[in-house]
Amino acid sequence: MKSAADVLTVDAAGQLKVFHSDGAGRLGFPMTIGSGWANAKALYVVDWDADGLQDILSQWSDGRLKVHPGTDNSGFGLPIEVGTGWQEKSITVGPWNNDDEYPGILAKDTEGALTYYPNTSGTKLDSGRQVGRGFVGYQITQIDFDGDGNQDIAARNTSGTMLLFRSAGGGDFIDEPRQVIGSGWNMMTHVSPVIGFAGSGTSGITARTGAGELLYYPVDHGAWGAVRRIGSVWHDTALISGAALPSEPSDELNPADIIAADPDFDLLRYRSTGSGAFFDGEQVGTGWMGLRAGFVTDWNADGVQDLVAHWADGRLSVYAGAKGGGFSSPISMGSEWQDWTLSVGSWVNSDRFPSLLGYDSQGRLFQFLNLGGSSVSEGTQIGTGWTGLHIVLADLDKDARTDIVAQTPDGALWLYRSSGDGALLDAPPQIIGSGWHAMTGMLPTSGFAGANTTGIIGRTPQGDLRYYPMGDNLEWGTPTIVGRGWNGFTLFGSPTS
Repeated sequence: MKSAADVLTVDAAGQLKVFHSDGAGRLGFPMTIGSGWANAKALYVVDWDADGLQDILSQWSDGRLKVHPGTDNSGFGLPIEVGTGWQEKSITVGPWNNDDEYPGILAKDTEGALTYYPNTSGTKLDSGRQVGRGFVGYQITQIDFDGDGNQDIAARNTSGTMLLFRSAGGGDFIDEPRQVIGSGWNMMTHVSPVIGFAGSGTSGITARTGAGELLYYPVDHGAWGAVRRIGSVWHDTALISGAALPSEPSDELNPADIIAADPDFDLLRYRSTGSGAFFDGEQVGTGWMGLRAGFVTDWNADGVQDLVAHWADGRLSVYAGAKGGGFSSPISMGSEWQDWTLSVGSWVNSDRFPSLLGYDSQGRLFQFLNLGGSSVSEGTQIGTGWTGLHIVLADLDKDARTDIVAQTPDGALWLYRSSGDGALLDAPPQIIGSGWHAMTGMLPTSGFAGANTTGIIGRTPQGDLRYYPMGDNLEWGTPTIVGRGWNGFTLFGSPTS
């Protein structure tokens, strides 16, 4: 191995290949360097023995951990077994403790405990020390995200949210609120850190989309740089180095998927590719006649997306998503909502449950707290004068606070910013768009065009779906047509009609 930025892969036949990095953000052509790797679960490029040569750490389906020491001729010596019983652990590798001479392993077990195993001699692992709990449902990546010289953990959950767990370099996490550093990451089938890929001292993450694109996300002192595509036909690759137990596509809903009831009242799911498109629809339900509006959200905060249905007869129902896919029988959230215009979203930052927002026939805007996923609270009025507005909840300004986007009858889009604690800011709304009166549907989306992307999908009178990406500083990107023939569909996430 020439560099820590080189990428290893294992194909379906068990062939081990290396893509050498040129140090300027590009990968070379693959070279086969081994065979018999079909039972490997994960592999990592790391200088395990600190001799200046890159080694391979491999994790196998029978629970063994092996180190394949690098040699001067860019080959590898005989493997050294450094552990057994690791088949149920998801690991990430790196210099977690600044005082350690060698890189070590952070491992997450099936109960969500995070344990650090130091590499004390370059040939074996020492006993582990627990450094965290509560990581069930998270995939972990070790990276110095904030650029302070200490390794951190970027942890992404099943909803695609990526949180930053910073360390002080001594082996423990800093006791602080966890910063949200990304969304839409559950669209990725591989995520791994990479050092020196775009030049000496650079740091970033490579990620593979469901469509097989390999993307590079540079990181610079706590901020993401411009994403770059570095490969396009990686969907048949079984393993990519650096990823902690690669995740498989799930039948559970993704926040970036499009859910819609068609003119025959069948419920369809259109899986997002994670790169600004979606696959053909698949039926996930029948009998959805009488639906006024629907929303996709993790209503019961269990890490699985649910459906909230607002019916024309006034019923409000929640269909809880099941682990692995499917939905439970509906739970009633009331039956007198016929005169309300509603939207659903994470309105209060300190509340792990999403809230219900809506206005009544008099135009009074209310917030309804979600009481543990089983009921909603009495409404708290937070505004007046909302009659005739189409409202959705979205964080378009990317300040980690969900705001209200309102479409006026004359087609203007207004942004009403929130404080993050259940109230609107005492400030005039900002106009962020015009000409939207022609749209017959409008739904906010996160992660549709890749991790950390935000935008709105609008439906034209001709039935086209257009994706409007939102950049930094509330600047719209170039819209693209992502679908045709959508007239007659009820789009989940679009305002109550």
